Amino acid sequence: MVVSVERTSPVVAVDIASVKQEVITLLDEQAAESGQRTVLAPYPWKVIFSDDRTGFTNLMEGSKAIITWRSPVGTTEVQREIMAKLAAYSKQTKKALYCLGVNEECRLAGEELGLPTLRVGAEASFDLSAWTTAGRKRQNIRLNCNYATGLGVTWREAFPRTSEEDRAAIAFVESEWEKDRPARHTDTFLRTAYTDLIEYRRYFIAEQEGIAQAVATCTPISKRGWYLQDITRLPESPRGSLEGAMILALNTFKEEGFEFATNGLLPDDGELLKEAGKDQGFGFFGNSIIKFFDHRYQFGGISKFRIKFSPDRLETSYLVRSKKSLRPRAVLSLIKLLT
Repeated sequence: MVVSVERTSPVVAVDIASVKQEVITLLDEQAAESGQRTVLAPYPWKVIFSDDRTGFTNLMEGSKAIITWRSPVGTTEVQREIMAKLAAYSKQTKKALYCLGVNEECRLAGEELGLPTLRVGAEASFDLSAWTTAGRKRQNIRLNCNYATGLGVTWREAFPRTSEEDRAAIAFVESEWEKDRPARHTDTFLRTAYTDLIEYRRYFIAEQEGIAQAVATCTPISKRGWYLQDITRLPESPRGSLEGAMILALNTFKEEGFEFATNGLLPDDGELLKEAGKDQGFGFFGNSIIKFFDHRYQFGGISKFRIKFSPDRLETSYLVRSKKSLRPRAVLSLIKLLT
């Protein structure tokens, strides 16, 4: 299937509020990547549907930039159609296009459309039917949890939507985690507040002597899987506290019959910084932007922790962008959308 950017009619982007239930149904049935449900969070998301409305992509618009987060939801054919629609919409609105964290199929579609691409990391997933902490593969996280258990740490699922005590405990951990490093305090879709999507999320906490030590906030991907989205802990929490909360989440999802879980899109141990040192056609200005976001969101450090869980599958993710996306005004518009 050859992807074409030419269209006889304008591409229409609609506000998520007007089509929310339709989007939820598509997410429940077809979503496969972490972050796709972020379209339901309280940010100014819009949606572009496929012609037959069996798939969609999220997008946000700035003055000179359009950004999408993760691959379109739908079959591979639908994803390729939507990539063509995004390219047409970029041309139609005269705004630079940035498709962040898309899959191999979308990369190929982008290249057919003449859009530059860049590898940015990998989706790290677990096959829950085979998930276990036994054996050498995950020995270190098991030993860390044993250490925390010896210090009296326990783990449980929390319910902040209905329990004021749980809500306060999670808020305390979040506050102390951000206070430890001010750079962690962000208010964008790349790191949402724990109260966002609270009606969908599940929370697993570590406690010691009645005080919350760590929290794993999990977001559903579809009816088949979950995303361990946000992980936070007290700076002085015992080693293994956070690992235990994540293990409880994975064990729970396995017992409930879910097929997979994911640790999200992870740059490989400083991936963005390493890519910035290579000739990707970004030039000095573009590479500086990559370094800026890696420093702000600490992608490399997050990856080092999450990769300890030894995922069963790594699926490469890419940035697909329009050719004029590195012009200063477009990049400044992108930064505003992301920060």
